[in-house]
Amino acid sequence: MMTDYPNQFRFLTRRYAIPVGSVVITGLLTIGVFLFLFGRIPIPQFPLPVFKLQAAGLGDRIYLFLVQRDASASPPKETGWMKTVEGGQVKGESEIKPFHSLAAFSGKLWFFNPGMYRAFDGKEWQRFDAPWVGADPVATATPDQLWILSRNGEEFSLTSYAHDNWDRPMPVPVDSKDRDLFCSEQCPSGLVVFKEKLYYYWLKDDHLHQFIIDGRHSGRVESLGESFGRLKGFAVLAEPDRISIWYLPAPVSAHAGPAANRLPVGLKVFDGGGWHDEPGLERPAPIGLLEIAPLMVRGKTHLLINTGIRIEDRTWGHVPSERSVFLMGGDLGRSVLRYQETVLFLFLVTLFLAAVVLSIMLNRWKTSPGDPNLPYASVWSRFVAKALDTALVVVPVGLVVWSRLDSESLLFPNSFVELISAGGRGAMIAPLLLFTYHALAEGLWGQTLGKRLCGIIVMDRDLKRCTMLQSVVRNLLRLADGICLYGVGLVSIAATDRWQRLGDLAGRTVVVRTKPQPDVTKAGPMM
Repeated sequence: MMTDYPNQFRFLTRRYAIPVGSVVITGLLTIGVFLFLFGRIPIPQFPLPVFKLQAAGLGDRIYLFLVQRDASASPPKETGWMKTVEGGQVKGESEIKPFHSLAAFSGKLWFFNPGMYRAFDGKEWQRFDAPWVGADPVATATPDQLWILSRNGEEFSLTSYAHDNWDRPMPVPVDSKDRDLFCSEQCPSGLVVFKEKLYYYWLKDDHLHQFIIDGRHSGRVESLGESFGRLKGFAVLAEPDRISIWYLPAPVSAHAGPAANRLPVGLKVFDGGGWHDEPGLERPAPIGLLEIAPLMVRGKTHLLINTGIRIEDRTWGHVPSERSVFLMGGDLGRSVLRYQETVLFLFLVTLFLAAVVLSIMLNRWKTSPGDPNLPYASVWSRFVAKALDTALVVVPVGLVVWSRLDSESLLFPNSFVELISAGGRGAMIAPLLLFTYHALAEGLWGQTLGKRLCGIIVMDRDLKRCTMLQSVVRNLLRLADGICLYGVGLVSIAATDRWQRLGDLAGRTVVVRTKPQPDVTKAGPMM
């Protein structure tokens, strides 16, 4: 007997054409609708990244000095800005010319460059030539004197300003053995006055060095590597009874991994007898840029922390107080989180609507059952049951993950990466809980809560009770049935005589109604 292959092929083509076509068309329409709506969601405006943070206090105001980089320009453009902060709010900003070092003294801000300096009293600028200011000038001030340390070739000179007069520059004697330890070019450095001595600090080859100038003896360079280890950056501030140095530890190795980017900001103090550890602070930026700048305002120590797109102000005492974000941040992290919540909600709504439309289409066009007396569950009732069961498991998991998501971490440097990383725990837990829930409920009772509410039950193909093994097999195959918006499973249901998805075919199960249809007179056993 010869098999009629052409007719069989045409029969299968007709049977699968409508389900497959429905899935493809619905999927394309879903993508189009989502992209159309996604393009109309307002995106949070990120400020341009800023770096090279310097700060000074004048009265009740804090002045921030930053370089803003516009990478969209060709070539990339860098611009210096001065921002005035008062009462935790940015009161004004203006473009400023570059400078090397600054200090607050006698009610003015002093800006130094080689051969010149500028003074700003909060309203007006003044410019002065200063040939005694050499290369790489570093400035610091006490209540009654301003000090400038600069370089002339391999020699250092120190000059001071008090009572409206500049003192004559004094050469700073340096031991010839120490010359190679000084920075040969601009590097992170700081100058402070403590107990009538000048302390000059700089970072070279990831190690902190100290040079003490007392005006009477030739200074010697001291390496502080044993106390601080390898550093990526530091900032120094002299307080009445101590010198405080906040520092950024460097990774132990170049292959230290992501944990190296989460090293905290440390703090050590010098009270004249040696360096001592103080409580530091947790790194506010998980990755990326991090700069620190301490300053005194009205006798209170402030530590400014720059992460590129936001700046924090921490009032420092024995324990850091609660942080105050006053620039380029504030609610930015929460704005990003709300934006992503909107995108995720839109994505889930479009998927749900697509599944509803597809279920209705396939329920309308599915083939007639081989035995019309058996009330097989419709595509629509199975979809609703699955939606209820998924919500029962996924919503609590999602709420727990979302509640523990740090909105501030979404700023550095790729918010979607951070969101996916944080949501990854839920993405691993939810499928396992769903599988366990379905397998146990259907293996023990033949129904999940969603199926019970929808009046359907899982049974053996011979309409006997579903076994635990059958339940496990049919639920393992959800991995395949769930492909393309559950399109594979829906096509299989719509194209098989007993309306079975792949999991049902592999587990030899069917899904039927718990009550027969009113017009069914001869129905098989349901339970």
